[in-house]
Amino acid sequence: MQSSRIVSGRGEPLLLEQRGESGVLFFKVTTTTVSRIFETPESEIRFDLVSGNLKRMQGSWTLAPHDHAISVGYRAELVPEFAVPPLIGPAVMAQNVKAMAEGVAREIERRKLANSKE
Repeated sequence: MQSSRIVSGRGEPLLLEQRGESGVLFFKVTTTTVSRIFETPESEIRFDLVSGNLKRMQGSWTLAPHDHAISVGYRAELVPEFAVPPLIGPAVMAQNVKAMAEGVAREIERRKLANSKE
């Protein structure tokens, strides 16, 4: 992920623009998307593609209490608008999802530490 920013105005439906690059070896692709975000506080964040260089992108992040922790789930359906080599595509997607989940986990820990210092 190279950038992620809110592009909607105050009081409008939440629109999130994201730009990123992914790939392996000689196969690299840059994606730019704008997604509509729907939030259910402390439970779910859903997203649907509004524009960008994907044919389809929709999914959700879910939060569920589990003992003394919170389970974070991610589900997405992505259909690229560009050609993806069949042997490389699934590996790239798996790598991207893993990197994204690790980034989210780091951000959760960073915020947890920041809150504990207050």
